[in-house]
Amino acid sequence: MPETVSIDIRPCECGKVVAWLSSPSGKPQPYDIHKEISTEPDGTRRVIVATEDIHYCKRYPGLADFIRKAVNRSYSQELRFRLPNAEPFVLSWSRGDRRVNASNGRSGANRRSYGSIHLETGGYRVQRQSNTLEDLLEAIDHDPFGFDWSLGGSQTDCCFCGRPLNDPRSVKWGYGPVCASNVGLPWW
Repeated sequence: MPETVSIDIRPCECGKVVAWLSSPSGKPQPYDIHKEISTEPDGTRRVIVATEDIHYCKRYPGLADFIRKAVNRSYSQELRFRLPNAEPFVLSWSRGDRRVNASNGRSGANRRSYGSIHLETGGYRVQRQSNTLEDLLEAIDHDPFGFDWSLGGSQTDCCFCGRPLNDPRSVKWGYGPVCASNVGLPWW
């Protein structure tokens, strides 16, 4: 695991003291402190940071488990949530990557990135705050397989692929049999 030294040590939004390193985009990112090296007479602290240990402000282990299963079952490299009264939400990944990117699914200047979810820890690194999105993630994380994807039977389009739902069973679940198979959800 690659390590580096940091002297930029300050609290994250969640209150935990973390080390900050520049990301490829130039924006500082928080990392969990691996070990303190020294404190200078002027109070400057030097710490070792493992570059894999990005600090995550929120954790969604149930959602991460759900996504891991979807990643392993699906041929697609994205999972689209199209729930009414919620911001568009797309999870996309590259095969073999441990992080799944969360965005609005658009491209170019219209793309809005919300952050990423670590598949092993369920850590959600927030890039852009969205209360409705975080409420949705909390609800799905609580019980992804028991989540009411149909929102009380009000869905007329699949919440994953957006195709029209014609079968009453699909309307009941909020998704069709193909998407159920792809993400490992019940359908009968």
